[in-house]
Amino acid sequence: MRSLAIKCKTTWRVQISASIGACHCPSGFDPSERLKAADENLYRAKTLGRNKVVA
Repeated sequence: MRSLAIKCKTTWRVQISASIGACHCPSGFDPSERLKAADENLYRAKTLGRNKVVA
């Protein structure tokens, strides 16, 4: 992600960054609990800076 740049028709370059929160979903998981866990991991990733993944 860090080195990804998108070319535009203009001379501008668009820099891309991402913070990702993920979690494991075992068999029979509760979707709302897993969504909450992934959301918490997303905010942890954002706290750590750009281009981070927390699982």
